[in-house]
Amino acid sequence: MLKTPKSKASAPAVPNGINALLTAIDAHRDQIASLRADRAQIEAAPRVLADVMTDLDAHLDAIATEAVDALSLHQLRDRRGMSGLKLSESGRADVAVQTLFGLFVATNRAAIRDLIVGQLEDLESARPGMTDADRVARLAELDAEILRAELAEESAIRRLEAQGVSIARRSDLSPLVALAADAALIP
Repeated sequence: MLKTPKSKASAPAVPNGINALLTAIDAHRDQIASLRADRAQIEAAPRVLADVMTDLDAHLDAIATEAVDALSLHQLRDRRGMSGLKLSESGRADVAVQTLFGLFVATNRAAIRDLIVGQLEDLESARPGMTDADRVARLAELDAEILRAELAEESAIRRLEAQGVSIARRSDLSPLVALAADAALIP
């Protein structure tokens, strides 16, 4: 399972002076950027191998079934005489190639599956996957950490503004934070 370090402990102490508040804002912004990078990594985390294999098995079965169905086997039973097997009624090469591939999968499924499993295991060892539940839970944790960091940043900005110093807010600031009451901010 893909894990990222939690960043809760890195919140700076509550500063009082202007320079300390500016330093705190920089620290909060660095923390937010780091948390968002972690979130992007988790968002893009691959699926676990077991889930991929379940889907692969269903896909291989579908490819093989479609190929056999495309052969028009019912024509072999026609009493008027065998008209032969045809790869494609449409005459399109891509349909014929897909049918041939499906027949190849049907006759060599285990070998194809083993080959794909080996490649997927190599990918899994290089970058482990996450279950959907683990991914959703970790994204929720990161969202909460980002919100806490943004609330702390906004608190420092408002304290600076109270001292007559204006500072630009990040363009990607959450509207929840921008509209938060002072009492809701993290000191």
